[in-house]
Formats: sequence, C-alpha cells, structure tokens
Amino acid sequence: MAIFIDLIIIVSLLTAMVAMLWAASNFEKIIDLEYGKYRAQWKRDGKPRIAASQIPGSNYDSWKERWFSARFATQRLRFGLLFSTPIWMKRNAKANLLLQRYRIGSFVEYGIIVLWWTIGILNSLHV
Repeated sequence: MAIFIDLIIIVSLLTAMVAMLWAASNFEKIIDLEYGKYRAQWKRDGKPRIAASQIPGSNYDSWKERWFSARFATQRLRFGLLFSTPIWMKRNAKANLLLQRYRIGSFVEYGIIVLWWTIGILNSLHV
C-alpha cells in the first residue's frame, strides 16, 4: 500500500509540474502574440511581460513601470484569462487555441494543488 501511495505522489507531482510548464509556455506565447499583433491592447493591459525576459522593443517609461506595473499587469492578465476571453482573442484562432491550452494546464495544476491540500487536511483530522 505504501508503494502505491508513493507512486500516486510521484505521478501527481510530475503531472503538476508538466501542467505548470505547459501553462506558462502557452501564456508566454499569448503575450508574444498580443505584443506582436495587438500592440494597443497590450498597452491597455498594462504592458504585461514574459517571465524570463523583457519583450524586445517594449519600452517602459521607468524602472518602476518595468518592475512593478508590468509585473502586476502580468499577474492580473494571468488570472483574468482563466475566467474571461478578451475580444481580440475570440477573433484570432491561434490566440484562442493558446488560451485553451493555458486554461487546461492551469486548471490541472491548480486541481492537483487543491487535491493535495484537501488530502493534507483530511490526514490531519485522522491523526
């Protein structure tokens, strides 16, 4: 039985990590697409940025905008895209596909986190 539980833990952690990386990759592709083809919308969204680097050619007015405003805009967009679809994405098939992939990866990741949180609470009640 212990081996079975260990196997479930390993598989679920690997699944969560793969889902997280897949969601992050698709989110970055969304930001790239928005910056490249819908620049005005990207600016209205607060100039969200890619996690690892700055988007080439994206000029921020100050270091405060780059480090605080852009990061806040990225987090706001990251959460907002889970529950709503901007009009520009509805009209673009590639953006719609990336959004679906981002949502699937995010919900799998969050689902596993909630599952483990629930299991932890239930285990603590039975001790």
